[in-house]
Order: sequence, then structure tokens, then C-alpha cells
Amino acid sequence: MNAIQRLYQLQETELESARLAQQKQQIESALADDAAVKRYRDILNKVQAELKPLRQRFSELEHQLEANQNKQRATEERLYSGNIKNPKELQDMQLEVESLKTWRAQLEERMLETMLAVEEAEEAFRAAQKQFDAAVTSAASRNSELHERLSEIHLRLQANESQQKKLRGEISPVLLTEYEVAKPKKAQRPLSLLNGDTCTVCGVAQVESVVRAVRSGQEVTRCRNCQRILVQVD
Repeated sequence: MNAIQRLYQLQETELESARLAQQKQQIESALADDAAVKRYRDILNKVQAELKPLRQRFSELEHQLEANQNKQRATEERLYSGNIKNPKELQDMQLEVESLKTWRAQLEERMLETMLAVEEAEEAFRAAQKQFDAAVTSAASRNSELHERLSEIHLRLQANESQQKKLRGEISPVLLTEYEVAKPKKAQRPLSLLNGDTCTVCGVAQVESVVRAVRSGQEVTRCRNCQRILVQVD
């Protein structure tokens, strides 16, 4: 492997490291904030917040109905016990029983309406819980895969770093300096493969003398169009 080929290998490992670093950042962002789990958690919390007061309302109505029944029962027992002789008091007690019956009917109607609302909210809660559990399960599986991919990227970045260090030690400082200066001007790709007689970056065919010089690998030869260093890899 000649110096130009080593320089090209350095370029490719650096480009791969840049791609891997970008993937690493994307994975770390995904692990830090799972949007799907957050979205379904918010839905679940909203449905749960709507369900709680409905259950409390139904419980209150149950207690009111129980109190109504107890009072009606006690009033009827006194009414029919024969102990009350005063006609006015008896009439008042009969009116109270009728009022309690009317109130009971209203309570039972409200309870039915509330019960239907509770059942509807509970169904929405079960559906939201199912979606949330599925999102958590999916995230756990996905995170496991992401962690595995992150480990692979870390190992590959370490390998690339070692390889880059080795290659830099085998390339002359003058050529390395030329390479580093050209990188920002050539989108981090100052070298281009020669495919036949064509520069693979810009697609321009080279004259025969350029092709021969590239194949010899003895000197820096540039594309006559994009001015990248041309290299041929066996």
C-alpha cells in the first residue's frame, strides 16, 4: 500500500467515524426521550383524571341513596307503628315519605347516568392502559436493540481511532498537512477513487498521463476538474 492509498484509507475511516458519531448522537437522543411512551402516558393520565371524579360522584350518590332509604324506612316504621295519634303529625310524615320517594327516584336516575359515564370512562382507561403498556414493551425492546447498536458503534469508533492513529504514523507530515488543509474545502473528502479513467466524485474522465501517474502511486496527482487527489485501490 503506497502513501496515497494510506491517505485514502485514513479519509474513509474518518468519514465512517463521522457517520457513526452522528448515529450515536441520534441513538442517545432516542434513549433519553421516548416520545411514544410519553404520549401514551399523557393520554393515560388524562383519562385517569377524568375517571376519578366520576367514581367519587357515584360513591357519593350511593351514600345519599342509602341515607334516603334508611330515613324512609324509619319514617314509615313510625308512621305505621300506631304510636302517632296527632293527625297533623301523621300527615307531615306521609308527605315526608312521598318526598323521600321522589328524592330516591331522582337519586337512582342520577346514579344510572353516572354509572354509564363511569363505565365509558373505565373502558377508555383500559384502552389507554393497553396502549401505554404496548408502548412501554415496544420501547423496552427497541431500547435493548439501541443499546446493542450503541455498543457496536462504540467499539467501531475505538477501532477506527486506533487505525487512524496507525495510518497517520505511516504518512509523511507534508502529505498529512496537505490533506488536513484540503478537507474543509472538499466537504471532508479531498481524495477520490479513480474508476477506470474517471474521477468517482465529479465524474470527469482523466487524460492518459494522469491515469498512469495515479496508477503508479508515486506522486500526488489531482483530478483536472475537482482538484481532488486521485487514488487507485487494488
